[in-house]
Amino acid sequence: MEVKKEKEIFKIPQNDNAGIYMLFNINNKKAYIGQTTNFKRRAIQHREQLLNNAHLNKKVQKDFNNGMEFCFVILEEVEAIRKKELRMLELQYIFNFHFKFMKLYNQETIEQTKDLLFWEMVRKEQDRIQRNLRKTLECPVPLLKHCSIRKLKEKFRICS
Repeated sequence: MEVKKEKEIFKIPQNDNAGIYMLFNINNKKAYIGQTTNFKRRAIQHREQLLNNAHLNKKVQKDFNNGMEFCFVILEEVEAIRKKELRMLELQYIFNFHFKFMKLYNQETIEQTKDLLFWEMVRKEQDRIQRNLRKTLECPVPLLKHCSIRKLKEKFRICS
């Protein structure tokens, strides 16, 4: 009995770190940029989805089904990073790839990516401002709106 060998799509990195990667189409030079908390696990997920005709990006799946070759490339490794920061880094890569006129499989246009980057930066600053205000108001509740208006007025009475 012959053992059926699984199709080799791309080399799976033996790297459990987090960061930004690219699924690169060798034939048409188009790329998909993504983020992950584990490169090895994510590469395996891409491979399994492609083999099972179930990749979430239909354009990647179509090109794979048409016989195009892909490789998994680690663009940047990061240590101990929060999910929001990883998303921000991913958006920066997507924007730069768009800006350099490289065709991407990613759904976001350059304008959408710019908007997403802007709102991610705003959210990051909002979180920082909220933390600082909670400290200033000595508010134990994570949402600032639950701190009393009276407490806010008392705290800043010295200014009037």
